[in-house]
Amino acid sequence: MTIDPNLIEVNEITDIFSFLQAIEWKSEKWLWLVGIFHISVSVLAFILSLNFQIILFAILLLLVYFSEFFNELAAKNSYMFSKNQYFDSNGLFISIIFCCPILINCLFILARWLMMSFDLMTKVKCAQLKARQRQQNTVSKKSD
Repeated sequence: MTIDPNLIEVNEITDIFSFLQAIEWKSEKWLWLVGIFHISVSVLAFILSLNFQIILFAILLLLVYFSEFFNELAAKNSYMFSKNQYFDSNGLFISIIFCCPILINCLFILARWLMMSFDLMTKVKCAQLKARQRQQNTVSKKSD
């Protein structure tokens, strides 16, 4: 059995950029589909309403949770869709290519929720202050 000299061992990876450069992006069409999936999820996270964002958030976290299972499944069947075996036992490939973009989208959704909460708390506090001011004005008019 001959080993392809272009392949790199997991312990030879020094940084993320060398890892990404070792991937054959042009010849592996399924990687383009993964990229389209991540772009679609990003667009959905941006345009969906709050109720659908909650559902999307839960689905994305479930995908990350089950990524170890997906990695094992893809490692066993990679010959069906890939020219190279990218799925190692450490899960480096699936973590960087699949889970990191998903978690970035989850952070984006969470940041939007925090901004919405901050805006809502600001509006509630302003309404409380206005109500208190009206109540004080009413009490001061009655005492005059």
